[in-house]
Amino acid sequence: MNTPTGGSTTYGQSVVAENGTVFVLAQQPVSGADHTFLLALDESGGLAQLARWDLGAVGFAAGSSSPSVASGVVYAPVGSALIALHQPPVQPLAALSVSPLTLSPTFAPSTFNYTIPCASGTNSVSLTMSAISGGTVQLTAPTSTQPTASQSDTVTLNENNAAVIDATDGQGNSAQYWIRCLPHDFPPITATRSGAGPSPGWYVASVSISPQDPQYGFYAMVLDSNGTPVWYKKGSPDTVNLTPFGHDSLAFMPSAPLFGYGTDPNGAFDLYDLDTSATTPQQMLRTASGPTDLHELFEAPDGSHFMASYELRSGVDLTGLPGVGTYLPPGPNSTIADCVVQDLDTHGNVVWQWDAYDHVDPVKENANPAPATINNQTVWDVYHCNSIDTNGTGDVLVSMRNASAVYDISQSDGNVKWKLGGTPYNKDGAVLLTVQNDPGGGFNLQHDARFAPNGHVTLYDNEDPGASPKKPSRAVEYALDLTAKTAQPVFSFADPANLPSCCMGDFRRYPDGESVIGWGFVIFNGLMASEINAHGADVLDLSLPAGYASYRTVKVPPTTFDVDVLRRTAGS
Repeated sequence: MNTPTGGSTTYGQSVVAENGTVFVLAQQPVSGADHTFLLALDESGGLAQLARWDLGAVGFAAGSSSPSVASGVVYAPVGSALIALHQPPVQPLAALSVSPLTLSPTFAPSTFNYTIPCASGTNSVSLTMSAISGGTVQLTAPTSTQPTASQSDTVTLNENNAAVIDATDGQGNSAQYWIRCLPHDFPPITATRSGAGPSPGWYVASVSISPQDPQYGFYAMVLDSNGTPVWYKKGSPDTVNLTPFGHDSLAFMPSAPLFGYGTDPNGAFDLYDLDTSATTPQQMLRTASGPTDLHELFEAPDGSHFMASYELRSGVDLTGLPGVGTYLPPGPNSTIADCVVQDLDTHGNVVWQWDAYDHVDPVKENANPAPATINNQTVWDVYHCNSIDTNGTGDVLVSMRNASAVYDISQSDGNVKWKLGGTPYNKDGAVLLTVQNDPGGGFNLQHDARFAPNGHVTLYDNEDPGASPKKPSRAVEYALDLTAKTAQPVFSFADPANLPSCCMGDFRRYPDGESVIGWGFVIFNGLMASEINAHGADVLDLSLPAGYASYRTVKVPPTTFDVDVLRRTAGS
């Protein structure tokens, strides 16, 4: 059979399973490194993609790397090893209904994870289910029943418990269907799928902002492609910047700073290895000096990780900055929240450090003066670093919200190589890139700047809620021409309600051409994230109740988490 071709993808040989699914290995660039993917394609459906597994930056031989299939398992040769992956599962459950609570999403045989909104204490739930012809169904949790063609059962579920259904087809192939009893204060998530829906993967998000006197709690969560929370953990008290950190591992900041950036000297990210089922963090990740900031925990390909510290620096001349509200204009002896970027090894030792104050002028490059009172002194947040990325060739990309600019930094000498956005000045004399042919007129107060594999830069353009007229927040990708000193948009997708986002947000592009936008805090809207396919169509919208928001919503490949681990540890 013919395998798909095009773009920067290289394909190996393919194999066709008994059920007609085509499996093929492919190599695609991810963040500057070539990753090997196993693709499952529908032979009868024009080779539409059924599933996709990212096997990492491993060995690949174009044209000769061929997977094999045996007993429902796909074996993918990578390097000198074989990786075993299950085929897309059988679908032996024909019907399922629940009362009196509402099942979400609506039942479909191909959907295996569900939730019901539970009350505090015990919940009596009636289940009616039937298998496909020749198959059986049975409950295995919270109680066990005998396998029959169909059955009705009533179970008692506490918050966080799950009802588990085992279903088999006529050939003895089985699949599990899980129904999770969500806590009474879990925020309802609305998922709207369009067309063929999103590509396979997990969505990592957390409730980071809520209204005063909130009805719902702060939860970290991993959602499937239906927007169903397969794993979640309640914050104590908060869950800020939930970040995937290796296989079956997650980290988040458990406390939200009062001023939107880290000033707590004891602040740290809590790292959980989900496979251990531990209810306490296995490790605390923090900067080597200064208060650890919440905005970024970026794991580099070599295993090190980048973080930022908002160290307070006094005696800074801020003459020229205007006053804000009741704060008078700062003078020659002011205090700033600096931005110190650190690259730390697995033991927490500093591999590389960069200080914004040495390379970015706090007055000439500031676009958004932001004062606050901390420990009875006025502190000016002149930089507000909110994302860090690397390209694998010695460059570090840092986004500074209050400069409305993105900086490319050389790790070899620390100098700024080029600056995108913001004021037409840089302390290091870097190349200043001018945005051209942008209907949005450039970006403001941006978040989540990233290197793209093609040399472009992506970012989430929040825009300014205080501006008049207001511009909508958007995801945008810029093509850079360092010789001409220009940046031109090649992709842009605006908030569907034409609203700006006051804070937070992210934007990621993926090798299959799909994009995921985390909308941050679009006030009173509730829209959390959208997935846009390679043709520019919105295929998935995820929403929280109005007044709630997630700092980021990041999509990761299906192999990032083991679904059994997510199910087993949800709510712990």
